[in-house]
Amino acid sequence: MTETTKGTMLILHLLVNTKDAMGANAVNTMAEAVAPMVELITEGKVNLRIISNLADRRLVRVRARFKNETIGGGTKANPVASLSLKIMNVQSAEELAGVIAATGLAQNFAALKALATDGIQKGHMALHGRNLAAMAGANENLIDIIVKRAIEDGNVSYDHILAIKNEIQEE
Repeated sequence: MTETTKGTMLILHLLVNTKDAMGANAVNTMAEAVAPMVELITEGKVNLRIISNLADRRLVRVRARFKNETIGGGTKANPVASLSLKIMNVQSAEELAGVIAATGLAQNFAALKALATDGIQKGHMALHGRNLAAMAGANENLIDIIVKRAIEDGNVSYDHILAIKNEIQEE
């Protein structure tokens, strides 16, 4: 029961698993069919029958197995491992949902791996350094050298990159 400005209202939800179909016609038929029964039980009047595509109760489950190396436990010889999903001939909405969920799971593991290692930070700082070197007026052939040195120095600021650029150009 919900209190509204028009009085007390009952909001009834029909949760329908339509499987692969959109199901609008089936759900509409169900809403029309139960309306008289709801009026009888509640001694009220059914005013609205709204069909929604709200999917807040849909759940997809997938199982995945990963090698330790794949999720960040790589060896020194191979510290970075890759994960790939093979998607072939998806036949139904349920299969597609599984593929999407598995892809999301793979992305989550990739993000965790990047956060657990220096992947994101190191990559971000290199990209940031390249942008700063270009802003400082470095020639394309000097940018990688400048960025490498700034990262080694642990200082990827505009002033430091500008100083490295000026120093290299003076040499």
